[in-house]
Amino acid sequence: PISALEASLANAAKTAVEYSADKDGDGVIDATEGTAVIVLTATGTAADLITKYRPPCPVFVATHSAAVVHHTNTRFGQIPCQLSAPPTVEAAVAAAAAAAASAGIPFEGRRLLVVCSPTGGSADDAAVCRTI
Repeated sequence: PISALEASLANAAKTAVEYSADKDGDGVIDATEGTAVIVLTATGTAADLITKYRPPCPVFVATHSAAVVHHTNTRFGQIPCQLSAPPTVEAAVAAAAAAAASAGIPFEGRRLLVVCSPTGGSADDAAVCRTI
């Protein structure tokens, strides 16, 4: 059996698949189509559980931990966004936009799926999905 946290985060990956759509009808979901996932995390656990299910979009990992930033470089589809303080939704979205711009990933116009705690902090213990 999987934990309640993993079930919630697997649902976030499933939602990313559902939000990805072929807008121009060419049969391919390219970099300008689809969604982006932004995960607020302190330990990296939430991001690892989401990318375990290989969503078809970038997963931006917003954290204030240098160890987690280093860890994301070894994981499938994770793009680190280091923050100076524990992550908030607003800071995470801004950091993800900056990371996308520096990596050459189209960000504007995408549907954003923000994964955080019910109070808006780290999703490592309890997670909810918010669409922006």
